[in-house]
Amino acid sequence: MSGEDNLLKLVEVEAPDDQDYLLQEQVGFILRKAHQRHVAIFAAHIGDLTPPQFA
Repeated sequence: MSGEDNLLKLVEVEAPDDQDYLLQEQVGFILRKAHQRHVAIFAAHIGDLTPPQFA
């Protein structure tokens, strides 16, 4: 076997199974969505804030 054949075999073995990864189930994704919703609700109730006031 050549070096290229070995590399291809290694890549095939280590390829992740993308079907098991669902972005919508990841903790970071859920937290970011919750934060975005919170900021939208806050902004709707508070009104016109300048960036320094918001910070």
